[in-house]
Amino acid sequence: MISLSQLSDAWDEKFMQEFVSVRRNALRGYTESLPETIEDLRLYFDPSQAFAREHHFRAWIAHRNGKAVARGASFVPRAWKVPPFLPFGFFEFVDDAEAARAVLERARDFGRSLSIAELRAPIDASFFGSYRLVTESRGPCLYGEPRRPDHYLRIYSEIGLEAYKHWTTFRVPVKDFLASAEAIRSRFYPEGLPGELRFRSISGATWSEDVDTVHRLFTASYASMSEYMPISVEAFRELYGSFRYIVDPRYSRILYRGNEAIAFFAGYHDPFRALAPVKRAAVRAPNFLGPLFSIAGLARLKLVKGGPLAPYVGKDPKADEVRGAMALLMREFAVNIPPDTDDFLGVYVADGSPSLKTLPESREALTRYAMFRLKI
Repeated sequence: MISLSQLSDAWDEKFMQEFVSVRRNALRGYTESLPETIEDLRLYFDPSQAFAREHHFRAWIAHRNGKAVARGASFVPRAWKVPPFLPFGFFEFVDDAEAARAVLERARDFGRSLSIAELRAPIDASFFGSYRLVTESRGPCLYGEPRRPDHYLRIYSEIGLEAYKHWTTFRVPVKDFLASAEAIRSRFYPEGLPGELRFRSISGATWSEDVDTVHRLFTASYASMSEYMPISVEAFRELYGSFRYIVDPRYSRILYRGNEAIAFFAGYHDPFRALAPVKRAAVRAPNFLGPLFSIAGLARLKLVKGGPLAPYVGKDPKADEVRGAMALLMREFAVNIPPDTDDFLGVYVADGSPSLKTLPESREALTRYAMFRLKI
């Protein structure tokens, strides 16, 4: 028999402990995902945090015979006057379609109460938290790529969630990426960069100043995306605080036209393979290894190094007035990568995106993702 419990716009330690236990049981023995802690969730669900204050949220847990077996949550930005869709995420479940469906139905009820027509999943709290689900993969795990056991996709289908949007992560040889960016730069600027354009490095030392610029450019770049959700600078600082420890100044630049920042490219070595084993150990011994829960703790011990290279990019619409603006940033990124590096460049591209044409022919598809939807 299935029973459900609910949390609304509040923090409840006991509820969240049980919420965490669902994922732990669902992913038991599964190594291709990072363990989750109460502190991870506090960032989203605790009203003392900016993100939680900026959203209406509900969280649900399904129990079978008293055991927590499925969970989910929906966050609706308070800034939305007419919500365009219901974000649904933190959706974890053991191999129990009935329990997963029960949680999904509670989310649909919440959507109906707000006159929302469509649910989209998985969106863990926000487009800026984690979204999409891996549907197939031949590559290594990367930080932020939500891989799950096979029963997830099967149950998504059984309970009516339909994949409607797809992305691919490509492995791109660094030398080919540089050659492609160099060709575009040479076509637009054969005599060098015009005097009105300049670059400035992003680093951990300047992150507290740069994050406001990155927030503006990041949100401007993605505001037209159908899954976009508004976020304040304060909440953005909280969600992306750990990036100050892994953003590499060799690969990270802000592009200025005059005194105005118009685009950025933030590169970092993916921390998954450094973070995963330590975090699993820390979950088992939180008092002893608690300081290593975070990227910050690992970075201070110089453990986040090497690993696949990955970029975050963003631009103001004004960047489109500058010919080859993103190619200029890509060149600045690639030209500083040591030529003997064995790690690949991970590039995310949506199906049908014109960005695909800028990638070299040597690219190799590694991972496919999907976003799912359901009429409410």
